Amino acid sequence: VGLDNLFFLVHSYENTARKFASTHDGRPQSELVKELMAGVLEEVAPRLLLTSLPETIAFLLGGLSTVPAVRSFSFYMATAVVIMLLLQLSVFVSVMALTATRGMVRE
Repeated sequence: VGLDNLFFLVHSYENTARKFASTHDGRPQSELVKELMAGVLEEVAPRLLLTSLPETIAFLLGGLSTVPAVRSFSFYMATAVVIMLLLQLSVFVSVMALTATRGMVRE
């Protein structure tokens, strides 16, 4: 649950980085990284929301169960999916931006 989002992010990052590889036209490195990450999020953010939303809804519907263990598991998992999405869109994207910055410094 949620791991597929990481693959979407990395795949989009690699594709967008290939497109940006030839556009080093004298712009500052920070501007290039911002554009790169904006391109990644523009491509993948809707996909992340469309994969996480049904998972969250399914777990919330599982919370309607009369079995206490299933109900608590479902509510915890719905919360975990939302938190994981928020972390992927903030922390993981930030780490990818740092990686892109390090990669540009090496070049």
